[in-house]
Amino acid sequence: LSSSSAASDVYKRQVPSLTLLRGGPSVLVPGYWSGWHGINTDTRKRIVLGYDGEFNVDDESVRRYWASPWIQFKPSDRFDMTVRTEWNDRHFGQQYVDEVNGRYVVARLDQRVFRLTTRFNCTITPRMSFQLYAMPFVTAGTYRDFREVTDPRADRYDDRFAPYDYENDPDFNFKQLRSNVVFRWEYSPGSTLYLVWSRGATDYEEEYGRYSLGRDLDRMWTAPSDNTFLVKFNKWFSL
Repeated sequence: LSSSSAASDVYKRQVPSLTLLRGGPSVLVPGYWSGWHGINTDTRKRIVLGYDGEFNVDDESVRRYWASPWIQFKPSDRFDMTVRTEWNDRHFGQQYVDEVNGRYVVARLDQRVFRLTTRFNCTITPRMSFQLYAMPFVTAGTYRDFREVTDPRADRYDDRFAPYDYENDPDFNFKQLRSNVVFRWEYSPGSTLYLVWSRGATDYEEEYGRYSLGRDLDRMWTAPSDNTFLVKFNKWFSL
């Protein structure tokens, strides 16, 4: 059994952001430490296991973490399948919320993200292949500690904001499923037939920021979906 691993960390200093307020003045954003790490087993084997992760913490102790275990099956040269899961626990200390009568409102955003990506490739014959891609995606976020930006370039972080009584509820819960199936057949040299099926489903809940993976996946699977079927072929003519 052999494996490989890697890791890195870096500090990015405090800099002004030109995009945080979406057309408003630039705002100093805290510097942060960022660390990445990854490990995987021998990629020459038929089953490969791996894990990637990233951790961020800024100067105001706001933390974010991303973790992604994955597995790859390669039972033969004609077949491979990769399944990657991603969890993201994200916290933003000054997330843009709204602009109200010239006042820019930010808040603390606590967000969780789940994603599962599956890729399947099968070469049936040298001229015939089948591919599948599917990705369910779930995210939910809650806002708190609403503040108005009063002095965006102040040296002290707390001096850049003042408490703000924001009346709306921007919490959200979003689910989406995207999948594609592609069949390819080269029925004669240079001439190819493609059959494609795409399916998509989306469910969005406003003013609801609770993250419950089982409940959210159930709502995603039962959400109204769009199905698209495509047929494409080309014919090569020798002149």
